Amino acid sequence: MKRRSILMTVIATALSLAIPGGVVKASGAFTQTVHFSLFRATVPVTCAGAMTGVTAANATGNGVGHQTGNANGSWDTSTVTGDGTITISPPGTTYQGHIQEWDGF
Repeated sequence: MKRRSILMTVIATALSLAIPGGVVKASGAFTQTVHFSLFRATVPVTCAGAMTGVTAANATGNGVGHQTGNANGSWDTSTVTGDGTITISPPGTTYQGHIQEWDGF
């Protein structure tokens, strides 16, 4: 569960940095949808726990991220699905196949 939270935090941060200043309205409310086909993430977590190595995901497929904010707060969701690899180091084991990820906060 921690791996997923860290990975989605990285994705949400990247999406929030992608918001151009022009989409913010005078009221401060905004919404944005971003479509992407490449998914790459590296997090300092392995199956043994946090800070025990690195898990890297690399996939090609379909992804979409949504971000909405207003005076009450902000909401982020993202979904990605495609084919790719996940490498866990150490020991350097690589898994290949279908990758699917969803998160929202």
